[in-house]
Amino acid sequence: MAVNELVLLKTEAPSLIFEDDSQRAQFELGVASAVFLWDDLATAVANSWGGPESAEKREWLAAAVVELFESDEVATEDIEYRLLAAMEDEFDVTIETDTALDVAKNIIKLYQECAEKKYDFVQELLNKYQQKAPAKAVTVNDNDSSDDEAMDEEIHHHGTMEHNDHNCADHDEMEVEQSGPIIDDDGFQLVTRKR
Repeated sequence: MAVNELVLLKTEAPSLIFEDDSQRAQFELGVASAVFLWDDLATAVANSWGGPESAEKREWLAAAVVELFESDEVATEDIEYRLLAAMEDEFDVTIETDTALDVAKNIIKLYQECAEKKYDFVQELLNKYQQKAPAKAVTVNDNDSSDDEAMDEEIHHHGTMEHNDHNCADHDEMEVEQSGPIIDDDGFQLVTRKR
């Protein structure tokens, strides 16, 4: 399959789903790996853009893509549309790049290879996911939580200081006159009114 080629899979059978359990299991594993490797979705899940059940939504999406194959025909565009619609509906994210199309093409390739009982591409995607998943999850979680905690502490610290300053108006005026202009953390000068 050429990289730019859009494919329509079609069968005379009632469904494209494999009758052989081994083929079906390999195909489903490959689809899950391809969907889980999608960077846009991984970012949405890591940041909980779909809410606390973001990981479950990712699993649902993989199953929803497999469901497309219960029909007697599936096109690359059908898979892409399902991926994009799920990102919009479940994660409130609009994807404007071709990343969903790339995932769809990989899924078509998976199907074609599984139909020939070739599972190298399934294993390749699974290996990529297994190598990528733990490191990325730890990095995102560690950075987000420590940054948020530090920011919360900073906001709380500054909020407390501002609150104390406003309660001591006489002290403020004396401090302004003695120390000169007050410059905040963003580099702006605090303007105070003299009484």
